[in-house]
Amino acid sequence: MVDLLKIYERLYEYFGPQSWWPAENDFEVAIGAILTQRTTWRNVEKTLEALKQHGVLHPDNILDLSDHSLSSLLRQCGFYKQKTRYLRNFCETLMRDFHGEIASLRKMNFEQAKNWLLSIKGIGPETADSILLYACEFPTFVIDTYTQRIISRLEPATKSSYSALNARFERELPANLEIYRQYHALLVELGKRNCKSQPLCDDCPISVMCSHILKTSRARKEGYR
Repeated sequence: MVDLLKIYERLYEYFGPQSWWPAENDFEVAIGAILTQRTTWRNVEKTLEALKQHGVLHPDNILDLSDHSLSSLLRQCGFYKQKTRYLRNFCETLMRDFHGEIASLRKMNFEQAKNWLLSIKGIGPETADSILLYACEFPTFVIDTYTQRIISRLEPATKSSYSALNARFERELPANLEIYRQYHALLVELGKRNCKSQPLCDDCPISVMCSHILKTSRARKEGYR
C-alpha cells in the first residue's frame, strides 16, 4: 500500500500551499459543498456569484425565493431542480434548529454534527465532511471523486468504500485540520491537472508511486518486443 503521508509531502512540495475552500463565510462554504455535487467548481463559482449579485446568499433570503426563482439562479451548476430542493432542505433545517447559524454546529461534538447534517435530504458523507472540515473546523478527511480516482490508480487492487478510505486517511495522517485541508485541496489539484479521466502521467509529481503508470510502462515495453 502507498504511504499517504509521503504522497502528501510530495504534492505539497510540488504544488505548494493551496488556498481552499474559497468562500467569504461559513454559509457560503456549506452552500458551495451542496452545489458542487456532480458538477465542476467553475460552475459552482458562477452560481455563487449569481446568488451574491441577487443578494440572497443567506438562509432566510433563499427561503424567501420561489422554487422557480431559486432554480433559475442555480441553473448553471446542473441538476438545478434537485439542488433547489436540497438547498431548501438545508436552509429550513438550519433556520429551525440554529437560527441560520452554521457556527452553532461547532458547539456539538463531531458525531452529533455529522449526524445532524446527514439527516438532511441531499447531504451525503462527502458533502457533510466538506462542511465539517471547512466551515466547522472539525478534522475529518473529505473523500471526493478525485481522491477515489487517484487511490484507485495508485492501488488498483484497492476497492474501498467512502467510510473505509476516510478512516484510512485519518488513521495514517496526523489529526491536523490544516493538513486535512491542504491534502484534500492538493488531491483536487492533482486530479484537475494530471489524474483526469484520461490521465496525463508524464509530468505527474507522484508517478514513481503509481501502479497505473508502472502497469502502462510494462505494457508499452512488452509491445516493443
